[in-house]
Amino acid sequence: MAHSIELFREGRRLLAEGRGDEACEKFRASLALRRSPGTLLNIGNCLESSGDLTGAVAVFEETLARARAEKDSSKSEVWSTAARAELDALAPRVPRLVVVAPADPGVRVALDGRAFSAFGVEQAINPGRHQLVATAPDKPRIEHRFELVEHQLLVLALSALAPVEAAASDAEAAPLASAASGRDEVGPEHDPEGGSQLLPWSILGVGGAVLIAGGVTGAIASGKVSDLERECPERQCPGDLSAPDSARRTAVIADVLMGVGLVGVGVGATWLLWPEDDAAPSLSASCDGRGCSASLRARFF
Repeated sequence: MAHSIELFREGRRLLAEGRGDEACEKFRASLALRRSPGTLLNIGNCLESSGDLTGAVAVFEETLARARAEKDSSKSEVWSTAARAELDALAPRVPRLVVVAPADPGVRVALDGRAFSAFGVEQAINPGRHQLVATAPDKPRIEHRFELVEHQLLVLALSALAPVEAAASDAEAAPLASAASGRDEVGPEHDPEGGSQLLPWSILGVGGAVLIAGGVTGAIASGKVSDLERECPERQCPGDLSAPDSARRTAVIADVLMGVGLVGVGVGATWLLWPEDDAAPSLSASCDGRGCSASLRARFF
């Protein structure tokens, strides 16, 4: 049986020759025998090159932890420095997803075929195409397909599930908010029947839920900032590279959720109160890093 060091050296040789896939196989074989920080660094690079950014981040975090536990101080310093550099460069590239909890009780949500319950919490997710599915007894499922790119923050809220007899056969979920590159745009949906109250009530309910989620997230962000100021002088936390970024991202999510919630409540309430024989009002909103704003255009007599 090959020794882990021999496999590691063979992997380095193959990598120098430009045979990356073969090198990664050698590194994986070496890692199975011994989880050395040096081997972990190479495995992280292999995962990153294959597009598994979340897996690479996890490996680099393990590398940093194992490097700190290394008894040889010179090796510990080299591995720690390398792992920190990899994390600093890679972590901001990983897309983030926030899913607002469904307003309907009993709704089950799956992300890419796996049960999902981490509502209102920022989740790291690999770039590429994904699918979010919501199901409930006696109601048609709602599917939403979306694609994430590096550096993106996406906030999704599924529409309320309608009863089977009232739902269209091709019902789809529409995101109430999408935060990409620091800007969101939200617009009201239109009821093809004109007189139905289901859609405005759904928008009002979802808007209220999003608004509540924004308030809760804002409280969490405030707590993180307080902890950061108390425990980390000048917001520099030794040994924890993620604390300042986590506090900042949570605050941004709170702003987006509050803005979207206000828009949803405004659209639903305006739709319900607007006279049926008048032209429907037009409401739009936008969010950026400085906050959210909304505008309403309508004809008054």
